Amino acid sequence: MESKMLKKKSVDQALAVLRRQCAKMERSEFDVRRSMSRWAMTTQEIQQVVDKLTAERFIDNARYAESFVRDKIQFAGWGRRRIINQLRLKQIPQSVIDSLNYMFEEECLDKLSELLEKKSRLLRAKDRYDFKNKLVRFGLYRGFELDDVLSVATAITDRKYSGNED
Repeated sequence: MESKMLKKKSVDQALAVLRRQCAKMERSEFDVRRSMSRWAMTTQEIQQVVDKLTAERFIDNARYAESFVRDKIQFAGWGRRRIINQLRLKQIPQSVIDSLNYMFEEECLDKLSELLEKKSRLLRAKDRYDFKNKLVRFGLYRGFELDDVLSVATAITDRKYSGNED
């Protein structure tokens, strides 16, 4: 059974591998450092490679974060809170995260409405309260802001239960 620690790589080997990987897909500095630590590289070697890749613009945390946010909103249906938590886990600087607020305001509310509408068609609830509760929990799980989830869930619930005395 092969261990997690791969064969030691030189700085030149690591640069070659990481250039190919970064050319195929955006990677954060955190991802690159994690890869190199598995290659039994020293801290100095890792820093040397990161500096070189950053200078050559193979690594750019701002570009990575923008791509990450766009993908998670469009394809995964995540909300602001969940995305920000994941960016923090990837050690993206707070200043970069703050600069992406415009993306959340434009796309998140539309995505939330779309997701909750879709979920509302699949839900089975015994009454109005249960229905709204399930929508709210789903929206919060996806990482959307409470105020936004409540307003969209209330609108959907009111439409569904208008005229009913539940």
